Amino acid sequence: MKCVITGASGFLGGAVGRAASDAGCEVVAIGRAATPPPAWPGDYRSVDFSSPDTLAAVMREEDPDCVLHFAGAASVGESFAAPLQDFEASASLWFRVLEAIRRSGRRPMVALASSAAVYGSPVELPISEAAACQPESPYGFHKLLSEQMGVEFACCFGLSIVSLRFFSVFGPRQRRLLVWEIFDQLRAGMPELRLKGTGDERRDFLAEDEAAAATIGVVKAMTAGRLPGFRAVNMASGASVAVRDVAEAVRDCADVPAKIVFGREMLRGNPAHWQADVAELRRLLPGWQPRPFAKSLAACVAAWDTADRPGARTERLTMVSANERI
Repeated sequence: MKCVITGASGFLGGAVGRAASDAGCEVVAIGRAATPPPAWPGDYRSVDFSSPDTLAAVMREEDPDCVLHFAGAASVGESFAAPLQDFEASASLWFRVLEAIRRSGRRPMVALASSAAVYGSPVELPISEAAACQPESPYGFHKLLSEQMGVEFACCFGLSIVSLRFFSVFGPRQRRLLVWEIFDQLRAGMPELRLKGTGDERRDFLAEDEAAAATIGVVKAMTAGRLPGFRAVNMASGASVAVRDVAEAVRDCADVPAKIVFGREMLRGNPAHWQADVAELRRLLPGWQPRPFAKSLAACVAAWDTADRPGARTERLTMVSANERI
């Protein structure tokens, strides 16, 4: 299977590209940068995303079996501060990719990296793909708009599109969001670990390697018998963990005696409780079962500890830089 991937310089896009290569797929990353991401396992093409015809020519020449769109904005908080930038990096860019595929005349399986943010605060848990979508942030609204664009191109132009609704993905190459922020505070040696919220908020976590492997599995399954249409799939473990328990587990793994203090103020645009119904994911990947969260967390913290030791700083800075690029 040949995969064209956008966002390969990012945390999750890079993980998906490596997983695709490890699974025997031919991978081609496309991006704005002149050079490929560090240690990229496949081909790379620098592309002008502002030109649909140029991008369409690349799609036509590469003739992929699937296009995995992982470029775009990735912050709820930043979307409140700069909603226009979030829209341009999310919905606008996605529309250009879809239009390029349409113009190319090719009909690959197309996967969108979406988010559980499209759901907002759920009425019932666990959340199924059929639940009402009521986002609470510009980031969530733009992801939902991107999904609606997918429906448009599926209905009007015969594309096969799957929206992968990722919940809370974490891993060693990540340098942002909750798990990393807890670790980063702990390694600073402060006597108190201060976090927003109550600590009772719950999230559904999935390790980056498992999220990437599940992505490739879903895309392979859907590519094999693809038909025009749009489909959404929750990408999560199906289990929830309280933020307080996450903080205590990271503290224990890092072996740092810090007191955990919650400010009790809620983060804007972040629902209190999330847990995914993963029945649809298991239908596509029979027998799929993620590792226990505690095991993945311990491996992640150990990797961060190793990366921050003397002599590993250059590698760590490279990974931070890669995570911040589109």
